[in-house]
Amino acid sequence: MGNLSELEGLYLRNGRFTGTIPLQLGNLHKLVGLQIAGNQLTGCIPAELRDVRDSDFDEVDLPFCAPLWPGVPTAEITETTPTTVRIDSAIPLAVVFSEPVNGFTVDDVNVTNGTTGEFATLKDGLGYSLAVIPNAVGVVTVGIAAGVVEDYEGFGNTAAEQLALGLPYDDDRDGAISREEVITAISDYLFGGALTRDEVIQIINLYLIG
Repeated sequence: MGNLSELEGLYLRNGRFTGTIPLQLGNLHKLVGLQIAGNQLTGCIPAELRDVRDSDFDEVDLPFCAPLWPGVPTAEITETTPTTVRIDSAIPLAVVFSEPVNGFTVDDVNVTNGTTGEFATLKDGLGYSLAVIPNAVGVVTVGIAAGVVEDYEGFGNTAAEQLALGLPYDDDRDGAISREEVITAISDYLFGGALTRDEVIQIINLYLIG
């Protein structure tokens, strides 16, 4: 039964079932309905089923099993596809937690010199995709603060290691703007890029200072 990955509802009320609840039911990530009251079940309810919307767990005198992911949830932020940093150009990222968490949203992501764009869930409670869009001439960083989400046991996440995406037009990501990178910025400004005149001047100043 744990292999029925498309199963959405399982209703077993008053079925005279005995024995333990198969832990494999926790693999059914699309399950939205599970009712098991009125049976003689023993053991515990798989922790992954805690948030099934249509359930009668409050009528069943059974605890939830210990989670499969013990400990405090951690998060890692990575670039999905390494790309050049440009003003108003989306950079695809992924956020992966070490265990399922509740309620993670794009508002939990902190970005400097940029904004967040498209956001989606990759895997229930574990993985998410998002886009970061640079909007200033400065180092673009992405981070997640501690305690913004919790796992099923109520433990808050630790802070994610901050990801530095670099300066706009610092294509070799060495922390400085070179002459060639200035030329690229000026060309983009002259031929339809998103850069403004003031931003080009800021990039030239970074080159002169560096």
